[in-house]
Amino acid sequence: MWMATKIGFYSIVEKPKNQIQIRARCKQDLVNLQEELVLDDWKIIKTVNADYRYRIVLPRDVFEAH
Repeated sequence: MWMATKIGFYSIVEKPKNQIQIRARCKQDLVNLQEELVLDDWKIIKTVNADYRYRIVLPRDVFEAH
């Protein structure tokens, strides 16, 4: 699913093991999301050869709680 907000544009996908990836093309979009949802404990991962280079991986229950 795509999510366009005032603070960024995100692609959200479900992965195996009940994990959710929130992906963005721009790192600042994920920084904005971290600040908005208080996700400081979750690192932004950079993947060089991906369409969406930046991502945060969360357990599904954490994602649903926000």
